[in-house]
Amino acid sequence: MEPTKIALKCEKFGETTHGFALRRDLTRGERGLRAGKVVGILWVVAAFTIFIPILHFILPPLLLLGGIGFGITTWMENGMMLGGEIPCPSCKKPIVLPQETESWPYACRCPSCHTDLSIQAASEGK
Repeated sequence: MEPTKIALKCEKFGETTHGFALRRDLTRGERGLRAGKVVGILWVVAAFTIFIPILHFILPPLLLLGGIGFGITTWMENGMMLGGEIPCPSCKKPIVLPQETESWPYACRCPSCHTDLSIQAASEGK
């Protein structure tokens, strides 16, 4: 899928700044592959914890159930933020957004002035 550019806004101390982020939708295959990796890793760890005395009563069942839970959570993630940039409302220096799973509002801390920020997609209207 082609990346799309979305508008971002950040409000703090009565100042509003605007920026952008690149995002793309994940296909069903990509979502399934990501969920499968999470489930597979946790289940392999569960298989190795069978050999740990006493903890083998607790860890394998927890990791098996956790694999299912985290796999479902990973499957439900529909989009990726490929990166972006928005100026800090406090110090006006640009904040570079990393590539990660998309979730709004995005919470981060300004690397320059260490102000906690909440960045929202401008289309949400919040």
